Amino acid sequence: MDFRNSFLSAIDRAAIGAKNLVNDLSDSLESFDFDSQLQRLTERRDALIEKGNGLIKDLGDLLKQVKESMTDFSVTVPFDGESGETFEYKINKNQLTVEVTFNDETSSRCSKTTVIIPDNCDVDKLTHKVDKATKSLTITIPKVVEKPKKETKAEKPKTGKKAGKKSADVKPALTRDSRGRFVRAQ
Repeated sequence: MDFRNSFLSAIDRAAIGAKNLVNDLSDSLESFDFDSQLQRLTERRDALIEKGNGLIKDLGDLLKQVKESMTDFSVTVPFDGESGETFEYKINKNQLTVEVTFNDETSSRCSKTTVIIPDNCDVDKLTHKVDKATKSLTITIPKVVEKPKKETKAEKPKTGKKAGKKSADVKPALTRDSRGRFVRAQ
């Protein structure tokens, strides 16, 4: 009988513990404010979306500002000469730095843009143009255009042999490189 009583009391203790656990969990869930937490998470999500949209807009503005074409490389920055802004640009190694400044009696501001100049640009022929309508300054650097070298085609030696036989002294026009691709023989 003693075993029976101790087994039943163990079951009673486990049931009371389970009941207390369920009550504690229920109290925790009732005290948790889902609406405020959901609102907080929604505000965080909206802030992240707004920041992401701002970054995408900034990237789009940068892409509009720096343009590279087949013939030149150009950088466009906001500039209003009529309001008293001045500009200065300089090239240091392969970087172009454009600085637009404004100074008056009460305020001063400076905007600096630095971009990397592509290797094939001729910085000696750099030009700038102020557009009063769009209030912008465009600096253009032409690219060096290399004329393609004219290759003389090697004449194939004329032999009187039949087409099916190969001559030992005639080199093929194409050979294979280390990757197995055909390249012109040198």
